[in-house]
Amino acid sequence: MITTVSSSEDERGVLAQLREVKNVKEAYSVFDVCQPGNIAAIVESETYDELKTAICFKLGQIAGIRSTLTKFVSSREEAERLLEAARFPRKSGKPVFR
Repeated sequence: MITTVSSSEDERGVLAQLREVKNVKEAYSVFDVCQPGNIAAIVESETYDELKTAICFKLGQIAGIRSTLTKFVSSREEAERLLEAARFPRKSGKPVFR
């Protein structure tokens, strides 16, 4: 989960830059009434060092990112389940942004 600065323009810019990073496989805006500016992303790598470089250095260079929260998963299916939970609010069942 990535938290951006509050403006939607900054969030769109962060999304565009994230999608250019080699290890970022998917990235979506996530709506949260209490805290706007959230992005859910799947970052894949072959090694821990490659993952650390992608998160700490490549994502860290993107202007507009306030913070990140990393969750490690052992399978693609688990990553997709977490991403779906972030993308689809429980009440509406519809994605907010893509």
